[in-house]
Amino acid sequence: MPVSSNKNIKFTAQLHALLFSSIVKATFNQLGKEKGKSIICKAVKQYGHQRGKRMALRAQENGHNLDVASYFAYGEWEVPKNDMDLKLTEKVPNARLNIYKCPWHTIWQDNNLLEYGKYFCKDIDAALVYGFNPELNIKINSTQTHGDNFCDFVFKNGNLTVFKMFG
Repeated sequence: MPVSSNKNIKFTAQLHALLFSSIVKATFNQLGKEKGKSIICKAVKQYGHQRGKRMALRAQENGHNLDVASYFAYGEWEVPKNDMDLKLTEKVPNARLNIYKCPWHTIWQDNNLLEYGKYFCKDIDAALVYGFNPELNIKINSTQTHGDNFCDFVFKNGNLTVFKMFG
C-alpha cells in the first residue's frame, strides 16, 4: 500500500533517521564513500537551508525577529519529551544548548548506523541556522554521532533574556 494512502503513518524523528541512513548507505554503495560523502554533505546543507528559510518565513509572517529565540520557537520537528534530553546551559551573552539524548542518535546507535547518521549531524544544525538567518552564528563544539558524550551548540550573542524568550 502506498504511504500516501495510509493516514495512520506518523513521520517521526526515528523514521527520518532511518530514511536518512538508508539513503547514505545506498549512496555510498552506489558511488563509493568519498564521492558519496560529498553528495550527502551538499544535500544535507541544502535541506537545512530550505528548512531554515521556511522557519524564517513563518517567523516574519508573524512579525518576529530572526533571532535565536525565534529560531528555537519556529523549529519544524516536534519530538516527544522522553525522546530528547537537552539543557540550555547558558543564555547571556551566548546561548549554549547541550543535548544529552536525541532520537536521531538513539536510532542510529541502536541499529549500528552511526557511520551513516554522522553525516546528518555534521552539517544540519549550522545549515538550519544559516537558512534561518545568515547573520546568526552557531558553533558546533561536539556531537554524539562523532563519539562525544553530548552535543554542544553555542549561539554567539544569543542573548536569551527572559523578555526575548517570553516577551
